[in-house]
Amino acid sequence: MTQFSAALTSSMAQVATHWSVIAHPATPLPTTTAHSSAIDPELDTDPRISAIGIGEFSASVARLLSRNLRGITCYEVTASLITEQSELIPSLLSSLQQSDLVFILTELDNPECAAMAQMVGRASCGAGVLTIAIAPLAAEIFLPERLAGEEQWYDSIFAVSGRSLPSQPEPIIPEGDALAGYAIRHMVASITNLITYQTGICIDFADVAAILREGSVGRLGVGVGSGESRAVTAAKGAIERLEEQGVPLAQAAGVLVNVHGSSTLTMDDFDDASRVIHEYVAAEANIIVGLISDEQLGYNVKVTVMAVQCPKDRTCL
Repeated sequence: MTQFSAALTSSMAQVATHWSVIAHPATPLPTTTAHSSAIDPELDTDPRISAIGIGEFSASVARLLSRNLRGITCYEVTASLITEQSELIPSLLSSLQQSDLVFILTELDNPECAAMAQMVGRASCGAGVLTIAIAPLAAEIFLPERLAGEEQWYDSIFAVSGRSLPSQPEPIIPEGDALAGYAIRHMVASITNLITYQTGICIDFADVAAILREGSVGRLGVGVGSGESRAVTAAKGAIERLEEQGVPLAQAAGVLVNVHGSSTLTMDDFDDASRVIHEYVAAEANIIVGLISDEQLGYNVKVTVMAVQCPKDRTCL
């Protein structure tokens, strides 16, 4: 028995629930797409990105991602009454270990989901895969030291909710889980698109990985702006969303920023958003500002800020 097989057998013994796995292979990227960040510049290959949704809610998020996002393989992992289904888990873990980036989506207040998330994370982290856990914000109170254990199971963990998103003048998006699900999908899409699409701003995958590994826990803030100072408004809005969650940018160890805009977006807009973010970030922090094209925004500009902190304490949510 190999060392991995032995560790897997030990981990699965702690996960009493039987699980069903549904895989959604990645939709190929357009052949005209020039990637903005090669995993290995000597290899002409697409980045291997995976998202695994554990539990009914997170599985539904993964399913929606598979329908709307190219270049990412998604998995639905839900409780099953069929014992044989759990035999799919070793195959799943092996596949994740071949990825370059793994998103683990789960509700950590559910002990069974949390145990499965840890097993998945240990497999991917142990293989050197960049592993980002994302959970609804309410899960933060269920993250004691026992959850982290002795083995590292994520590089950084983000807690998101409706508070991560810009306020809506009308209840366009329902409250509660629907908002959290939208925030999770937006974060995964923002990082995935930054990695897989050429946007005019040269971003290397290694730099993105370095940002997300700067701290152990993170928060998401999204702002939207329109009008003459749309980029400034959007950037300040994203910062306000972070501050409302108790995360001042000045305390962040790493900051990954995406400026989203249509063909109406100018370099002045990009520079305005970048300048505002840099004014709030500590001089010693690691920061990258990327650009993502989104024609659905029209004349609006959206700014997404992902800030990580707590570089030494992995349980400081």
